[in-house]
Formats: sequence, C-alpha cells, structure tokens
Amino acid sequence: MGRFVVLVLFLQHSCVSTRHVSAQTPDHQAVPVLLDNMDGPETELKLVNPRAGLFILQHSIDPVHAQFGGGSEHVRLTCPAGESAHLAYPIPPAPVIGELRIEARAMCNRPGLRLAAMVVLPRTKNMATGLPYKLLVRGTLNNQSGNWQTLSLSNMSQEVERLARVARAQHGGTIDQRGAYLSHIVMLTPGGQGVTELKIDRFAVYGVISTDLVLQSATGSATENVNPSTKHGATNNQDHNNKQPEILRIIQWQSEPFDQLAKLGFDAVAMRRLPTSSESAQAQRSGLSLICPPPNPKQLSEQGLDDKYSSVKIWQIGEQQSVDEIELVKRWQQLLKRHDTNDERPLLIGAQLYIREASRIGDLVLLQRPVLGTNLKLNEYSTWLTGRRRLARPGTPIWTTVETQLSPQSTQQIEALFPGCGNQNSASYPQLVAMTSAAIGAKCSGFYFRSDKSLANQDPYTRQRALSIELTNLHLGLAKPWLTNGKIMPGARSSRPGWSALVLRVERSYLLMPVHWSHSLAADQPFNPVGPASFVVPGVAESSEAYLLTTAGPKRLRHERVTGGTRVSVDELPHDAMILLSDDRRAVAQVTGYIRRHMPRAIRIQRELVALRLQNTLQITQKLGPSITTARTLQEQLGQSRRELQQCDQHLAIQNHESAYQFTKSIHVSLDLCEKMLRDAVHPQLPYGLTTLPNQLRLQSILSQPTDRSNRLTGGEFENLSQMLDVGWRHQQLPQEGISTSVRLSPAAPQSGSYCLELEAQPHDKMAPPAVVPAAPVWITTAPVSVKKGELVEITGMARVPTKILGSVDGLQVIDSLGGLEMAHRIQSTPSWQPFRILRVATSDAPISVTLALTGMGTAQVDNLAVHTRSVPIAPTAQTPIRDGKKK
Repeated sequence: MGRFVVLVLFLQHSCVSTRHVSAQTPDHQAVPVLLDNMDGPETELKLVNPRAGLFILQHSIDPVHAQFGGGSEHVRLTCPAGESAHLAYPIPPAPVIGELRIEARAMCNRPGLRLAAMVVLPRTKNMATGLPYKLLVRGTLNNQSGNWQTLSLSNMSQEVERLARVARAQHGGTIDQRGAYLSHIVMLTPGGQGVTELKIDRFAVYGVISTDLVLQSATGSATENVNPSTKHGATNNQDHNNKQPEILRIIQWQSEPFDQLAKLGFDAVAMRRLPTSSESAQAQRSGLSLICPPPNPKQLSEQGLDDKYSSVKIWQIGEQQSVDEIELVKRWQQLLKRHDTNDERPLLIGAQLYIREASRIGDLVLLQRPVLGTNLKLNEYSTWLTGRRRLARPGTPIWTTVETQLSPQSTQQIEALFPGCGNQNSASYPQLVAMTSAAIGAKCSGFYFRSDKSLANQDPYTRQRALSIELTNLHLGLAKPWLTNGKIMPGARSSRPGWSALVLRVERSYLLMPVHWSHSLAADQPFNPVGPASFVVPGVAESSEAYLLTTAGPKRLRHERVTGGTRVSVDELPHDAMILLSDDRRAVAQVTGYIRRHMPRAIRIQRELVALRLQNTLQITQKLGPSITTARTLQEQLGQSRRELQQCDQHLAIQNHESAYQFTKSIHVSLDLCEKMLRDAVHPQLPYGLTTLPNQLRLQSILSQPTDRSNRLTGGEFENLSQMLDVGWRHQQLPQEGISTSVRLSPAAPQSGSYCLELEAQPHDKMAPPAVVPAAPVWITTAPVSVKKGELVEITGMARVPTKILGSVDGLQVIDSLGGLEMAHRIQSTPSWQPFRILRVATSDAPISVTLALTGMGTAQVDNLAVHTRSVPIAPTAQTPIRDGKKK
C-alpha cells in the first residue's frame, strides 16, 4: 500500500482542531497543508546528527502497527544515554508565520521523545559552512512511553525570534530572521541503555507550504521552478531553437476572481482586452500572468507603450484569415517591437490557414479546432495537431486550445433542438485528459483552456466543469517536469488494441501516459479502468523500478526484459493513470511525493464529481421512466452507487483517502453501466450528451409524424448543371501549391439517376504529395434554402469516398450554415454509398445553405442531397438542476 501524503493546492492560513474532519465539515475549517501517513513504499526519516555510539539497527515500514494508512515508519537504534538521535523528515518550504503548526503521531519505548523543527534563515549566512543559518526549534518534552501519542509544535515565530536573539548574543553579527522557513520536521529520539524503538504514523503541517515539483533535467541540473510571471519560454524568433518552452496552463477570463483561477491550477489568464490597474494588481497577487491583445497600431503610434502594462507577460493577436490580414499583423508586430521596452515579452498569434507565416511573425502559435462533441477520434486529433505543427517554422513553440465547453454555435443548436440542455454539455474529466494527452503527443507546450462562461457561477454544471478542470491541472502538474525539461520518445506499444503510451524521458526517468487512441470525442469517455494491459518501453535501464501512478498513490508493477525493451504489466489501468520507470530514487520520491501531497484534494474532487454524476443519472432515469426496458437492473446499480457514496463519505471523514478513492472508482464503473443502459433506451441516438436523452425521445416522436417530405433544395439530385448554376450553387477553391482540383457531374456509378457530384483534388507529384493540406482545396456550396425561425431542418444525402483522403483527417465535410464548421459532419473512407443525416433548428428567418468540402487529396462523391423542414415546434422540457449528492 502506498504512502499517504497530502499537499493541499490552496493555502491555508488558520489553525484547526486535531480531530478528524468529516465529509460534512464546513469548508471554512482548515485542513493540514501536508499530511503523511508514513506507510511507504520508501522510508523517509534521515539521521542528521551521526556521532560515536549512534547506530541505526533497523529502518523499515511496519505494515502492522499503525493507526492511519497502511503502516508506520519503524526505526530501531542505539544512542548513548543523555543524548538524542535527530531523525529528520524533509518538507517543502513552509514560511514561519503565526499559524504554522506541526503535529506528529508517534510511539517510543522510552520517555523523553520530543518534536522539533529545522528552521532556515535564508538572509543570514553561516560563516562556518557558507550556507544559510539554521535554527532548531524544540517542542515540549514528552514523558510517555509505549503508547501512541500526539506531539505538537506551534508558536514557532515567537520561538525563532527568541533563538535569533540568543544567537546574536552568543556569536555576534546580524541574524536576519526575515523569510524564515521550516525545512525539516525532526524527531529528537532519546538514548539510553539497550535499543530505542521509534514508530512514526503521521506527520501533519498546518499553515502555508510550497507545492512546486522539481525533477532532474536532461543536463543533470534541477528543473527551475519558474514563476509564470517572469518566464514564458520564447522571447523572439531567433531564440526558438535555443530555449526550452515552459509549459503553461491558460484559461480564458470571464470576469472570475483571479484567486479562484489560481486555485484551479492555472498559470495565466487570457483577456480579450487590456487590463485595468486593479486587475493587474489582483492577478499579480494571485501569481497569475496576463495574456491580452496589445494596443492597436494607431494607439501605439500616438501614445506609445509605457509601463502601465508591465503586468502583461504575453501579447496575443487573433487568427488571421487572409494574406492582407497577415501583412497587417506583420506591421503591427514591427510597431509593437519598436515601442515595447520589454524585449522578453513574446507575441502569441492564432493560426489556422497561414501557420508558416504566423510563426515567422510571432514567438508562439496557437492552434484552434473544435473537437468536443465531434466524431473525431483521438488519434486523428493528434495527427491534425502534428500536421499543423509541421507547417510552422521549425522550433516555434505551439499552443493548442482545450475545450471545456461546446462551441457557442453548437450550444445554440443543442438548446434549440433540446430546450434546457444547451448549457449542460461541457467536457468531462476523461475528455479533458484525452485532449491534453493528444496535445502532449503533438509536442504542444501550452494548454489554452477555452471557456465561454464564468467558472465562478454556482450552478451544478459549472461546478462540475470547474472540478474537472482542476483535476486535469493536477494531472498535468505531475507531467510538467517531463514536458518542460524532458524529451518525447517513441511510443510504447501496448497489448491492448487501440492503445499505446506516450513516453517522456528526463535523464533516467521515464513517464508513460497510456492513451486509448481509438476513442471518439463525440460522447463522454468512460471512467472505468481497463485491464490487464502491458507496455513495452525501449531504452529503460535494467535497474529501474516500475510504479503505477494514480490518485490513490504509487503502486509497484511487474516488469521484465523482453525483445525490444522492458515490458511493464498492470492488472487494472485507470483512465488517467501514468506509469513511472526509473532507477533514480530521488526522482521516484519527488514524483510519488507530488501525488501524495495532492491526494486529499484530488480525491475530494473525485467524490464531488461522482456525486454530481450520480444525481444527474438519477434525474435522467426518472424522466425516461417507462421507456427503459432494463429498469430493474438500472435501479439496482443506482442503489449500489448511493450506498457506496455513503461509504466513501465515511472513509473521507476519517481521512482514509485511499479507500475513498476505491469507492469513487467503483461508483464510476456502475454509472458507466447505467449510462449505457440509458443510451440503449433511445434508438437511434444522437451524439449530444446524456442530458438530452429525454428530449431525444420527444424529437423521435416529432420525426415519426407524417409531414410534407418535399425537398426544399433545388439541384440536389445533381442531374442538371445549368439549373444548379441558375439557382445559386457555387463552386469555390483555394489554390494550394502542388495540388490541382476539379468538380464535375460524374456518370461514374451514381447512387441514383444519371449523375452524381464528384469533387477531386490530386497532387502534381504523386510520388511526393504534400504531407499536410492546411485547408480544403475545393468545395461546393448549395443554393440558399428559405426557412422560418423555429423550424426543424433535416439535411440528408448519400456519400461515397472510394479511398482514404490524404493530407487531412477530415475527409469529406458536410457543413451546414446553422451548425457551422464546429458541427460539420465528417465522412472518411467509405467505398460504397452511405447515407448521412443532419438535424438542426433554424434560429432565424435567414436562408440556410450546405457546403460540401473536400479537405484533402482524393475523390469524394455526393448524391441525392436534400433539405426538409418541419414546422412542428419542439416543446421545452424543464430541466431540474442536479445537486451535489450530499445529505442535507
């Protein structure tokens, strides 16, 4: 069982009672910022005062004698009478403030055990050692023996002040106690005749603590803990190949308090305008960088750029759509460079079509693509990112958006189709992990979280989104040292079809991120673990150990040398698990320590997410009612989930986080099964999320009613070219180097009639075609179709794509003007004719159109394209907000 260590993400500034905090404890009560149950797998205490007669006889993890977690740290030693052994436990720097307090749960076979703390004075140098001066602050002597006892040390700021006065009197000179921090908890273990035995079951720290994770870099030096407000990985184009980009997590600002965004784990905030002085100060206090558009060229020319925008660390310019816009941005960048006194401030440019040009102007390039709710598979998304990255200037750091919500246009359509459900479709935690994993595989160095609504809202769906984001940032925090200083190695092949693992290396430490590449982002990813599974990793030293890293802590894994590398096997693989392979004990200790420090918060988030998910599933079950044929099985699963949630709360109340995690995992497995049964009750099903299922039944009822099925689109049979041109069909193309295009009415095997529409794009050099086609080279747009606001619009047709489209993951795209590119229907290789169907609701009286776009090199055919409308209104459905699942 892995050691239980906690380092709370947010800062606590108040002392708390030592009693256990229950699941219903009000949020204003503080919790320890560090909590270690001292249950392995490695020992942590170190002897820091070696001397004659002091020997460690045994040092191990005792799995039997413990009150918390899965064991306690056991030390047997000999020490002369009248002296003590100083056994130190390192902690991240904890500033010595009035609220700082430490506790230890310990047992010793002699009286006289004492809790102490090593305090560092960073502003004062010890002339004898050349290192910062240190003070040992001692707690009260304890005269108990043979029983578990709680030792406490508080009021350290007063004691440090007293010890500093004593040091000045004894040694002279200046002792500056400003910035003092606690570096080690020390157990002063008494000596005497025979053997002294000490057991430590728990250390707890209350106050403020540093949470940075440090790993050795590829050059052997420690990864620098860089404040995002002072470094951003790129300063100008000539430095691209020399500087390692820092990994940043950015959130679009929707007027949330900056403190809240910092607690969610973000490094920077992207604003749509320049900040006010007050906003700059608030962001700086929260430790957040600001990213925003620079003053426009006219403002720069007339007013220049003074220091009032010094809080802005990165300038951002939006996506450019034409060559003229690129030229404008180029002049803007030159003007900005002339007036900006901060040469270290990089420029971020959004790019879709003109990626190479954008990368020549800016220091950073942002790639944006709607993927949430689409049928794009994860491997296709990674391929798209990698292709766009290749289009950029070599060495340019690439950022990518991470969608936390459906796009505004998609949300509008879902709300129109399923009233009350538009704002209930946000990214789940597994989807966020999947999107960020794909970005990591494509070597992206910035995660730009897209958010269209404030995360400060208190409705349950926003809470669900905020919790999922926070958990994702914790997940990324573990990989950050590898992303910042490491190297992405060839992937590790897996025994499971559709799986492989990203492999990141820093020195002798390998981090594996298993990914199910065949998953689609159209619907929620499953939470349930898979297994058994194995991965083969080349290049790993034989002396390396393997660990499964989950929210519940590290777990040793089986591994063996095989042909091609080291095979590591796992019986059960959670969807967000990572695997560590390393023979560097320090790296293992740091990584596992990071996980343990954040365990309580991470598992609390897991508990909240599973409770919200359970309540949502219960409400959907009630609304579907008689339509569920598996109602009895469903109710049994939901009942079991409710009972397990209660048991989870009981374990959280006694701070048994590992058991609580196991219950959340079990509930997710049950809910995955429940959601499958709910989806099976609605057939055929539309990929619009679980909350829309009750309204999908109503939509099916409307579609089954008889109506006028006349085709509102003229020319969709593709039989008469003159007629198509007369009513407004348009042929468009985007000339691209090395590609020729054509559009024709083809007699080659139409689905019906004499002709079908055929779009074709071919490389000039078939032996060396372009690797990436940045945008559709050819497309056809239909004549406009008149509709009325509120009408249900049904777009149908037949499509055939004989061979795989090269240079693009999107194949043939069917894009309607109501859903836009965000909701485009993708058709890839399909040798025979296949039907497609798109449902929309007209949101205005404006005419609509459909675009057929060939996004790469190859051939695509379309026939019998039709647009039908229904005037039957969709009755709104009242949506009951989900609750958090707690007992009231």
